[in-house]
Amino acid sequence: MAGGNLTADEFWKLPPEERWKRCGELSEHEAFVMRLTDPGNAKKRVYIPCNDCVHRIEKKLACKAHPNGMTQEDIRAVIDDHNYDCGNGYKFEKRK
Repeated sequence: MAGGNLTADEFWKLPPEERWKRCGELSEHEAFVMRLTDPGNAKKRVYIPCNDCVHRIEKKLACKAHPNGMTQEDIRAVIDDHNYDCGNGYKFEKRK
């Protein structure tokens, strides 16, 4: 942990039973992403197309449309409409 904040990378290295106990240490955005993607939360899990997009930048929560990071609103817009214009001329495009 750095500066009292748990990073997403540190969070996913925790044992599953400890994740929910420590999710309050994540930023609001990282907690949102965790709730959507945690395998233990299968009934509430939502498909996040950004994870499969060719424009995503490595494992960061960033893409060519949002190189400085995607907000919850950005991600929610693409979840709700896969044809959403993400910005800078980019739209969701599934990796092959």
